Amino acid sequence: NSSSRIMPIDMNKDERFSRKVFVGGLPPDIDEEEIIAHFQRFGPLVVDWPHKQESKSYFPPKGYAFLIFTYERSVQELIDECV
Repeated sequence: NSSSRIMPIDMNKDERFSRKVFVGGLPPDIDEEEIIAHFQRFGPLVVDWPHKQESKSYFPPKGYAFLIFTYERSVQELIDECV
């Protein structure tokens, strides 16, 4: 289970962005590996969604998930690419 891995915290005291990003509008058949494959170019991350442990599902419920990046700079790079 990739969301149970402990990730080191970026200790940069000048952080402007949270390391946790909401991603909505995901197709119902996308899986965690596909999400990671798409977003890992911004840096190390884990995928999490509410109630994952209870549902034991490999697919995000209701088309959304949270990306939790190791480094705040990854979120800055992601935002810089958003239109």
